Amino acid sequence: MNETPQRVAVVTGASRGIGLEVVVGLADEGYAVAACSRTLSPGLEAAVARRPAIAFHKLDLESAESVKACAQGLHKAYDRLDVLVNAPGVAAGGLFSMTGIEAMKRFF
Repeated sequence: MNETPQRVAVVTGASRGIGLEVVVGLADEGYAVAACSRTLSPGLEAAVARRPAIAFHKLDLESAESVKACAQGLHKAYDRLDVLVNAPGVAAGGLFSMTGIEAMKRFF
């Protein structure tokens, strides 16, 4: 575990939309940000390249193995957690109101 001199934030659903904006905002406020998502989107990749405080961590909330691996990686990378933002992209394929109940159950 590395000693982290700055505040640490973990953001899920960080690849785009609200999650990505939260990642960028927290980094601009001085946080070390673990940006967690299933994929490294072009927007998140650009944010990581421009802001050294942002690190991508692969996380698929539908996979117990992925959650465990991400948690272990975060534990190794940071000595603490100050902020947790859960912004899953449940409606990434369309409007939230059009998301099926089975998809909702997987996340909530």
